[in-house]
Amino acid sequence: MWQATPLSAARPSRPHPPVQPGTQPFLKVNRNGERFANESSPYNDIVYAAAHQPGRVYAQICDANVLEDAKRFHTIGCSAQTRNGGEKYFQGKVDEAVAAGTLFVCDTIEELADKLGFTGEAKDTFLATVERYNELYDKQNDEDFGKPAYRLSAIRTAPFYGCWLGASLLTTEQGIAINDKGRSGQRQQADARPVCHRRYVRLLLRQQLSLPDGRRGYGPP
Repeated sequence: MWQATPLSAARPSRPHPPVQPGTQPFLKVNRNGERFANESSPYNDIVYAAAHQPGRVYAQICDANVLEDAKRFHTIGCSAQTRNGGEKYFQGKVDEAVAAGTLFVCDTIEELADKLGFTGEAKDTFLATVERYNELYDKQNDEDFGKPAYRLSAIRTAPFYGCWLGASLLTTEQGIAINDKGRSGQRQQADARPVCHRRYVRLLLRQQLSLPDGRRGYGPP
């Protein structure tokens, strides 16, 4: 399970617990207003990249089309709740986060930059980063970090959403039961009988998530 904890813009090194947003591949910038990674990379990779940024935090930015974008992104795991929960669920979480001071909803990008605490050169860089990101969306080609085109999004339609995030937990709470046979152990069934390799692979294939068109896999090609 991965937990991205919203942070206060005034004190962006201290977590605030009310909302745990999923890992959507929206634009992410560091404290200098710079984009620093392919946001569509696995969650552990984006957190690792953020750990090498100033303050080890990042701001996530999106616009009014957040739900439509999330449907197109078709992420899995915890972040799938953003699209599966629907508009009522999303708005409820937005209201909670705004009340907690961990999410900002603004009518302009300039206002959002101010709310997020960007000033001076960092603010200019942030605004230029958003403009550049919109250019990449129009081209449907991420020339800077190689993110797949279907996971690019425009940031042009108010209201604009922004929040500071930081990693607070990275752990696996579920896994495959094994015994003490061999170097890596044998995979076990619920009744502790070993599972042969071929049957194990078939089990994994059956557990893959189904795509909207009925195919098996982890996202659009």
